[in-house]
Amino acid sequence: MTKKEMILIAREKESWSMNHKYNYGPIESLDKNWFAGGWSRYKHDTFRKVVRLVTDAKTYFIYLLKAYDIYVRCGEIIWEMQQAFPEVSKFTIYQWLKENKEDHHIFCR
Repeated sequence: MTKKEMILIAREKESWSMNHKYNYGPIESLDKNWFAGGWSRYKHDTFRKVVRLVTDAKTYFIYLLKAYDIYVRCGEIIWEMQQAFPEVSKFTIYQWLKENKEDHHIFCR
């Protein structure tokens, strides 16, 4: 499957968050197809560049944040976000972290 086909397929997928605000389907589909043949540094780097073609920055942020249960590695989220969406400032990411912090989250650096 070509990169273009993976992107087109991913755009059509739906998997909504509990509150029905965020559609993780495109990210999950792209991730599944992109790394189907295994993981490599090159694949990971290019994934970060093309994920913006299937989703928006806020949805990707929420997708990253939901992977953490208690200890949230804020530095890792900021780094990942800046790789995929360099136009999103650290200030904005910090705001999103504060807005989406749950009672059980402990923010780590």
